[in-house]
Amino acid sequence: MNHHTMLFFTSTILYWQNLLSFNETKQIVIDSLQFLVKNNKIKLYSYVIMPNHIHLLIEVLNPQSKNENFQHSLLSYTAHQFKKYLKANNYNELKKNEVNDSDRTYQFWERNPLSMEIYSREVAEQKLRYIHNNPYQEKWNLATNNGKYKFSSEEFNNTNHDEKNIPTHYLDYFEK
Repeated sequence: MNHHTMLFFTSTILYWQNLLSFNETKQIVIDSLQFLVKNNKIKLYSYVIMPNHIHLLIEVLNPQSKNENFQHSLLSYTAHQFKKYLKANNYNELKKNEVNDSDRTYQFWERNPLSMEIYSREVAEQKLRYIHNNPYQEKWNLATNNGKYKFSSEEFNNTNHDEKNIPTHYLDYFEK
């Protein structure tokens, strides 16, 4: 079996704006992740969607294929959907994402997201804790009880159940 690399991936909304504070925009990210998992583009081991950034622990499948760029698929699809949603529902928020670039009128994600290879189970577990603790930080205070933040895989990692049906348990990666 071909063993792919696990990655810790972080992407931030342009200018650290809180675009992902809306449930609808968070759902756009979830929909994109579901598509990528369902179509065998990635295995998703952990995720959290914060008000202005996302963290993922993933395995990119078929990374050699030039047409299978996970990062481009995720970020361009969600940007297109953000634009569509904001144009119809929150034009003032859309205007905050206007840019004066020759190749685009709107930009939603900062350029150059972080992607870091994970080489050990210990580092994967450290990143998993970091991802799942994000909503509980005093700065965010998005949830008060463990496993209760809806836009995170924490409940899955605690119970092996996730209503979105997208994560795979991270230990599956190390048991290959």
